Amino acid sequence: MHEFLDAIAIAATREHHELATVLETSARSGAHGALAGGVVHRSGDQIVDGAGAPITLRGVNLGGALLWESWIWGGTISLLHFAEQSERHIRAALASIVGAPAVATFAQAVYDRMIADDDFAAIAAHGFNVVRVPINHRLLADEAGFVVLDRVLDRAEAHGLYVVLDLHAAPGGQSKYFVADPDDELLWTSSAAQARTVELWRAIATRYRTRTVVAGYDLLNEPDPPDGAALFAIYTRIIHAIREVDSDHMIILEGADVARDFAMFSAPLDPDQIFSFHLYTWFGNDAAKRVARYAATAERLHAPMWCGEFGENTVDAIREQVELFDRTPQVRGWAFWTWKKVANRYPALHEIVASPSWRATIQWIAHP
Repeated sequence: MHEFLDAIAIAATREHHELATVLETSARSGAHGALAGGVVHRSGDQIVDGAGAPITLRGVNLGGALLWESWIWGGTISLLHFAEQSERHIRAALASIVGAPAVATFAQAVYDRMIADDDFAAIAAHGFNVVRVPINHRLLADEAGFVVLDRVLDRAEAHGLYVVLDLHAAPGGQSKYFVADPDDELLWTSSAAQARTVELWRAIATRYRTRTVVAGYDLLNEPDPPDGAALFAIYTRIIHAIREVDSDHMIILEGADVARDFAMFSAPLDPDQIFSFHLYTWFGNDAAKRVARYAATAERLHAPMWCGEFGENTVDAIREQVELFDRTPQVRGWAFWTWKKVANRYPALHEIVASPSWRATIQWIAHP
């Protein structure tokens, strides 16, 4: 584990220069905006900064830090061992080797080193203006977890970067996939998990209601509800709880079917709300068709669209997608997935160079 901690420091990672250039070219173009006084919000079909100037939010996700996925750390995705790739399983497997106290110490080091101050300095140097922060609800079970998140916001703010707070894993899990770190009973069938999700968002909004570094609250990552009504209902409850304590911060809603289906919406659920899609094209290069559909959805709903995730592809495919976003006015920015990872079949923006012993460990966890 110590070898992995050494490898995830930004000074130890290797930048993929061609991929960085593709992303930087877009990030440095058009409406950009540094941190301004006041809160980022929606204005008609635009996103504007605290001064009311249009802003395009272009940046990166900080995947693998506050929510763990084994493939980001060097494991491989396997449909035969799907559950073993979640954070819950990674922690349990590591604890079986070294004990729970050592895993807790390791976790605190990951939180600090995987998105350290040097990372935010490098992200800003690339020309990005936002980071999307995937969060596991388990992190925020106590005050210590909120202190970790406070530190993320402070570091981002110090380098002029906005933050989108993304509940990547809600209580129970909003999908069966390991990215949601699901429990045995999912969010959709557990009234207790739904109540905890609502109260967690109330707590987040209460704590950060005065933080202008926060660009928006991304309520559920890639939800996979049984139907549109279930998603509509939980979003309505969460927004009501947030607005009881925070009337200012922008709400970000992802579609059903893991951020692809917006049919259940006839209008925004809040005046200060945008919609967010994710774009991955592993099963066919239909990016242009899908973005055109999302643009039409934005026109129908009279609200901006934002691409909360894309990437995990060849450099040429990523270049094509970035250019597509930039010439689609309804898409008000993007966040590349992800800032750093152990390289796989696709290039890493910043590659974590994992040692053979760590690779053996994480592969054993993912494929016991």
